[in-house]
Amino acid sequence: MIPVRPANNMYLTLEDIKASIVLGDEIHSCPTRVISLENTLNGMIMPLSEVRRIAAFAKENDIKLHCDGARLWEAVVAGAGSLPEFCSYLTLSASASPRGLAPLWVASWSAQRTSSSTRAGLGRPWAEA
Repeated sequence: MIPVRPANNMYLTLEDIKASIVLGDEIHSCPTRVISLENTLNGMIMPLSEVRRIAAFAKENDIKLHCDGARLWEAVVAGAGSLPEFCSYLTLSASASPRGLAPLWVASWSAQRTSSSTRAGLGRPWAEA
C-alpha cells in the first residue's frame, strides 16, 4: 500500500495518484491494482468531477477503484453528488451492516460476486465473530 497525500491539502487529484502509481505487469515492481479513495477525508469532500477523472484513468489502466461506503454517504449528504453518480465510477464500494460483516450494496455485480465468494470462503466462524 502506498499512502498518497493531496498536494492541494484538500483532496486527491489524478495528478497526485499518477505521481505514486506503479503501472505494468511486472510483479516484482508491485503494480497498482486498486486505487482506494477516501471521500470525505478530514471533512474535505472530493468533487465528483475528480472522481470521474480518476475513474477514467483507472479504467484505462485496468485498475479497480474503491471508496469506503460510510465515507461516501458523508459526501452524498453534503450535496457533492448522488450515491448512484458516485457508484457509477467505482469498481467496488460497500456499506457494511450494523454488525460490520455483510455489505448492503456494492458498485458492480462482478465485485459483489467476488465479495460474496470471499465471505463464503471464510466460513461460519467469521459470521459469528
